[in-house]
Amino acid sequence: MNQRILIIGAGLGGLALYKALDKNKFTVHLADKRRELGSLGYGILFYPIGGYALRRLGFSSDFVQNLGKSYSQYYFRNEDATLRDIIDYSSVSQEFGDYKGVSRGDLYKPLFADINSDDLLLGNRVVGMSESSNEVQVTFEDGTIRTYDFVIGADGAHSTVRQSILPDSQLEKLGATFMWTWVLKSELEAIPPRPTLYFGEKANLGVLDVNDPERVVAFCWFTEDALGREASHEEWNDYIKEHFSSFGGIVPSVLRSLYKQHDRFVHRDYQLKLPTWHKGRVGLIGDAAHALSALTGLGSALALEDGAFLAELFNKTDDLGSAFQHFENIQRPRTINVKLEDFATTEGSLSIMREIFSSSPLR
Repeated sequence: MNQRILIIGAGLGGLALYKALDKNKFTVHLADKRRELGSLGYGILFYPIGGYALRRLGFSSDFVQNLGKSYSQYYFRNEDATLRDIIDYSSVSQEFGDYKGVSRGDLYKPLFADINSDDLLLGNRVVGMSESSNEVQVTFEDGTIRTYDFVIGADGAHSTVRQSILPDSQLEKLGATFMWTWVLKSELEAIPPRPTLYFGEKANLGVLDVNDPERVVAFCWFTEDALGREASHEEWNDYIKEHFSSFGGIVPSVLRSLYKQHDRFVHRDYQLKLPTWHKGRVGLIGDAAHALSALTGLGSALALEDGAFLAELFNKTDDLGSAFQHFENIQRPRTINVKLEDFATTEGSLSIMREIFSSSPLR
């Protein structure tokens, strides 16, 4: 009888794990609280380890090469648009692969392509888990109880699976808030040829071209707890105007387009460092295990890597508990030692990248 695996969370980590697991060996269900599958967010700076994972998932080198827009530099500008610093990725890119501006939709769509609809459990939250010596009983919101040999929580930074198995774990709030949206290229004064971040006293604004013909990604990064998702469109516009009305460069034209956008994604900034990523027959991957939300895009690449790598380990053995422990032994040290403050300097950030990229199990 095939072993039964439940993946909770259809983000990048959960999708990668689902795609790569051997369906002849495992019965795999993919659950998500959302009623429909869809991409989360707008665009990201995509790191080379994400490309490693996509190739292991069966995507061609040409697909990875043509995904999004490649960059070798990231520009930091002051509030008045004068140049503040340049992070030059070229030496790291030559060794490990391209940095890219990528639309999240372009990442998600190919991962959706091969999902068997019978494997999907959508719109039904997991509300409880009970483990015996050889299986896990999972209770869903509608009262359904299903039994699995192993459960993977890939349900993000606010993971319900993590709270179930590690109830004392806490997300560390970093005191910042991000707001993401699309803005129209036709309404901008100019399109930055490279990712650009404008720094203010309490707020920063970034622009990322992801090779979409009509839009670029804009994000506001407030270095404090700002408004939440519950705030109205008008309240957010007033808040944005308060923080960015004095900015120069292309920011005024970005704001004019941004004010019109009702579809926005808001999240608080967190990091997470856990003493373990599993308990018995339940394990965590992606942001559920190692949220690093200040490092925009790195978490997505690591989630893809987690899913692809764990699937390879599961496919090679019947002892899923030992396979997950091996996965954790390799992946956890690569994230637990990251110091976010080191990203404040160019050399610090490049040093962290070299360490993470060179230690990738998929390289």
